[in-house]
Amino acid sequence: MHAQTTYAKQLALNENVLTVLFNESGTIAAIVLLDGTALLLNLESGEEKRLTLHAMGSPLAACVDCDGEGFLSTGDDGRLVRFAWFDEPTALAEHKGKWLDHVAASANGALRAYSVGKEVYLLGRDKPLAQPSSVGGLAFSPNGKRLAVSHYNGVSLWWTNARDSTPQTLLWKGSHLGVRWHPAGDYVMTSMQENSLHGWRMKDMGELRMAGYPGKIHSFEFSAKGKWLVTSGADQIICWPFTGSGPQGKPPMALGIPEPLPCTVVAPHPRDEMTAAGFASGRVILALLEDRLPVELLPPDSIPVVALRWAPDGRTLLSAKENGQVHLYTTESIMRATAQLS
Repeated sequence: MHAQTTYAKQLALNENVLTVLFNESGTIAAIVLLDGTALLLNLESGEEKRLTLHAMGSPLAACVDCDGEGFLSTGDDGRLVRFAWFDEPTALAEHKGKWLDHVAASANGALRAYSVGKEVYLLGRDKPLAQPSSVGGLAFSPNGKRLAVSHYNGVSLWWTNARDSTPQTLLWKGSHLGVRWHPAGDYVMTSMQENSLHGWRMKDMGELRMAGYPGKIHSFEFSAKGKWLVTSGADQIICWPFTGSGPQGKPPMALGIPEPLPCTVVAPHPRDEMTAAGFASGRVILALLEDRLPVELLPPDSIPVVALRWAPDGRTLLSAKENGQVHLYTTESIMRATAQLS
């Protein structure tokens, strides 16, 4: 079922969207656009601000900065840029003629990392961390003490407080792309070029392999308490159980009615056991992490959903389609839809 007024605000930016972000307080939303700019929304005052991040190129990756209030963007212009509502965009690092492919910041407010080809830089340190091949993804552990770097044939785990450390290497043949830590630091998971997920249980290095996806898994995130790994890549939301001994040997849970076009992006709620998901059809749904009928937040219109993000307090959700069509949902507007679940 679809409620006609599930969103509180709609924007038509007419530019392709890379991602959407919220600062830690949930007061500022950032919509990072492939034309090198970002639109900031002040959710308290209702003001908007357009910033130029990469005047001579396009952004390749973006994340919330380690202070929780600003944002970081890397681009094909060789620059790492910090921007915020009260601060003009500032280049923190520059590598002329290079592409800065990935960026990550630690949640403990101390570290920023970005990749340039086969090298990973921790901002403020001169010596890069050399990788065996081009970097597929970056992720700090929940406590910020380790940095996971995915690449061809596995993942390298680096101690962030050691100047000259040798990484622990987690090996598995194939091309590893995105990488995620379990909220408790118990698992490291990667998405594969081969339409599958791979992971390692940190206490005993037990291997986890989840295959059978019809397409690439471009989006995968753990639920708030780490009970589920919520993933895109199929015609439903695929959720793997991470309670007890983990997902090995257990079937996944499929949420929602099978769609004609695949799920492209997922966003588990930061506090409650539910998730939002967007599809290549343009549909956005909200589903409880149990076997119940999801609520449609946005009907299909043949424009793929490329970005989806909750504010950290779980009171605001932002969705974006590849053509720059953006919808902002509040607790109040979503309640009109979730009432249909009862």
